[in-house]
Amino acid sequence: MFTGSEAASWESLQAYTGLAAAERIVGKQRRATYITNFNQMDVNYSGAVEYQLRRQLALLCPQTVDFLYGFFSPECTSYHTGSRPELEKTVRRVTDGAGSAIQKAMALMRFCGELYVIAGQPITHLDYVYGGTEEELIEKGEWTCECLSRLYVGLCEVAGVPGRLLYHVVGGHVATEIFLGNWAYVDPRMGIYFLKQDGSFASAWDLWTDPEILDAQDECVKQDVSTQSNWDQRHWSARNMFFHPCEVNGFVNYNLGQASRYDYTQTTADQATAAGLWAVNGQYRTLIKEVFGLQDDCRPADW
Repeated sequence: MFTGSEAASWESLQAYTGLAAAERIVGKQRRATYITNFNQMDVNYSGAVEYQLRRQLALLCPQTVDFLYGFFSPECTSYHTGSRPELEKTVRRVTDGAGSAIQKAMALMRFCGELYVIAGQPITHLDYVYGGTEEELIEKGEWTCECLSRLYVGLCEVAGVPGRLLYHVVGGHVATEIFLGNWAYVDPRMGIYFLKQDGSFASAWDLWTDPEILDAQDECVKQDVSTQSNWDQRHWSARNMFFHPCEVNGFVNYNLGQASRYDYTQTTADQATAAGLWAVNGQYRTLIKEVFGLQDDCRPADW
């Protein structure tokens, strides 16, 4: 499903990064979906942080997996205490009583998944403001997957837990991996994670190469799903989209200490619409259905 030689260094990884990575993707429709997703992020966020991060995406594939799970992301944090006091207050409050890294990561996941409820914000695209700093995301009650995943990685960093962004490009979703002794797939918007038979957290690569893990989850895992969805819907999406053989997954590193590199300007729904968001989104949705062979009435409404 991907072409090219092994990426064993930062230099060789560049062929699998950003827009250039489209050339490594096998299949005309898959490549078109990748590029359309790239364009939608630009239009949706007016070139600000979410688009800037999307430009850094490194494909997860057999040619890159060893590098991405070996050298790509730090397995320790470098957060400077006092640099983001409001985020520190949030982390202290949310993780109060949590002793281990796993307990902190789970508490922060639940917080992010219910943030729109906590803030009392309705879920609607009609008057929403996209993007912003992590503090602004908390204040407005963020609910989009790309922003919530960035927020979650940032909050985990403050809590001393390393994380990175994971893009399901064809599936149209953004989640994370958090380092909990090994890299663990966590979807903070939906409160989704998966455990292997030995009780350890499954990574995105584990799930993509062994999708049977998706089916072998007990009730304690299923009960963590946020009120934005339910287990059956998210399991369907994981099985039929996010870890489907035709999916295009990729990682992006993000940490709060590099905030000066990014533009956190917010975009209103009117601005995004005027820039052509819904036209691009229509093309994107059509391509997604073609790649996965989906019919309009066969997928969950909240995919």
